[in-house]
Amino acid sequence: MTNLDCKYLLGACYSCQKCLYCFEFPQEESCKCDKSKQPSRTKHPKRGQQIYQRTFTPDSSFPKANKYMSDANDKFGYNSNFEKTFSFTLCSACNSQIQRHRSADKKKVALNNLSNEKDAENDDKVGDHQTISLVSSDTYEEEDIDNVEVEDEDSDLEEIKVQIIVKSKNIKVPIAKTLNIEPTSYKNAMEKVNLVVQKTLREKITSKDYVISYKAVNEHGPSNELKDELDFQRFIGEYKRIVLDSKKLSMIVAVKDNLTKKKKLHNKSSDESGFSSAEELQYTKKKKLRAICEEDLSNEEKTRSEVISTLCEIYRCNVHATPCFIQDNWHLQLDPARLQLWAQEIINKGATYEVPPSYLTFDVKSSISNLILQTQVSQTLPTTSTTIIIQVPSQFYPNCTFQDQLTSSNFNNTNSIHLTSPNTLPSIGEFFNSLDKKYNCNVYSNFENAFLEEEITVNVIKDLSDDQLQKLGVVKIGWQKNIKQAAQQF
Repeated sequence: MTNLDCKYLLGACYSCQKCLYCFEFPQEESCKCDKSKQPSRTKHPKRGQQIYQRTFTPDSSFPKANKYMSDANDKFGYNSNFEKTFSFTLCSACNSQIQRHRSADKKKVALNNLSNEKDAENDDKVGDHQTISLVSSDTYEEEDIDNVEVEDEDSDLEEIKVQIIVKSKNIKVPIAKTLNIEPTSYKNAMEKVNLVVQKTLREKITSKDYVISYKAVNEHGPSNELKDELDFQRFIGEYKRIVLDSKKLSMIVAVKDNLTKKKKLHNKSSDESGFSSAEELQYTKKKKLRAICEEDLSNEEKTRSEVISTLCEIYRCNVHATPCFIQDNWHLQLDPARLQLWAQEIINKGATYEVPPSYLTFDVKSSISNLILQTQVSQTLPTTSTTIIIQVPSQFYPNCTFQDQLTSSNFNNTNSIHLTSPNTLPSIGEFFNSLDKKYNCNVYSNFENAFLEEEITVNVIKDLSDDQLQKLGVVKIGWQKNIKQAAQQF
C-alpha cells in the first residue's frame, strides 16, 4: 500500500520522472497524460517503451538498491515511506540500473557467507590440532603444524559439480552429463574425466588423446584450457566465480582428429578380406584404367544399344556418313542424341522403327528453318563457334562408319540436312495426306472436309485452340499435337 501523503504518481518513472504514457521527460509544461493510474504492459512495445511494475519491500540485504530508491525520493520529494511496502513503476533504463544494484548486493552477500563458512572451518581445524598438540610430545606438535599448513594449501571446496561434454567426429550429437568431483584434486578430476570419456567412446583412451577446456554454460567466446595443476587452480577460482553468479560450469573434452583417422584406417585394414598390398595396388590400377565393357551394361542399356544398332542399319545413308531419316527427299541426320531419344521411345512403345517420335527435333522442316537461321546469324556475326559432342559408348553403334566423325573436331553441321524442296504452302488435302504417310495411318485425311467448310488454310492451323480443334473433329490430344507441330513450319 502506498502512503496517502506520498506525491509519487504511478504513471511516471520513479527514478527519472519520465511519463510512461507518452514517454516524454518532464519539461516546463508537463504533458496532459493522467499519471494517477498505473499504465498496463503491452505485448509488443516499441523499443525503449517497455514499463516495469515493481513493489518495494523493506530489506536491509540490498543496500545499493535501497540507496538508489532513496536518492530518487529525495530528488523529486515523493515523501515515500521506506519502512512499509509500496508500489512503483520504472522505465526500461531505470529498471536495468536497479537490477544491476540488486545483483551487486546479492554477490556481496554470497561472498560474505562463503568467507564466514571458510573461517568457521579453519577455526575448527586449528582447534582440533591444538588439542592434539597439548597431549602429544614436541615432535608430534611440529608434525601437526606441518599438517595444518598442508591442509590450508588444499582447496576449500569439498565437491565440484560441473557439466561435461565429449566431442568427437564419431559422435553426431554430443550429450551433456553431470560430473561430481570429490575430493577436489587435480589427479582425481583427471581420473573422473578419463572414465567419462572412455564410457562415452566405449574404448580405452589416454589423456594425451583429447584436450580439456572449460567455460560457463551458454557463454560466448573462447574457453580456457585445463592442462596441468596450475590450470586446475585457475579452474577452481573460475568455478567459484561462476557459482556465485548462479551459473553452471561446463567442461568440454575434444577428442583429437588424428586418433579417429588412425583407428578408421586400422579397422579397415584388419576387417577387409585378405588382400596383400601388391594385390590391392594392382586392383586399384585395374579399376582406374578399366573402360566400359558390354558386361558392365544393364539389361536396359543392352536393349537400347540393340535398338540403336537396328536404327543405324535401317537408316544407313548413301549421301552422308551418318544415318539419316529421309522424308520428302529431305535428310535429317540421326546424331547420338536423336538416336538415343528414338530408341528410348521405341522401348517405351511411343514410336516404331518406321515412325519417329513426335518431338520437334524429328520435324525435318522445322530443323531446316532453324539451320538456315543459324547459318545467317553465323555469317553476320564472325564469332568462333564451339562444337559440343555427345559421346556415348562405342557398342551403341556397331558396324557404323560415323563414330570417328563424331569425335572429329572438323564435324560440319551444315551438311546435316539436304535441301531439295522449297517451303511452299500446301493445300489442306495435301497437308493431311502427308500426315497419314508420316504416321502410316488413314486418320488425318478424314478432317479435310471440316477444315474446308470453315475455310481454314494450313498457315492458320498453328493458331487454333484445342477447343476449336475439337469442334473440327480432332478430339484426341495426340492428333492435335501432331497437326500443330506439322503446321508450325508454315
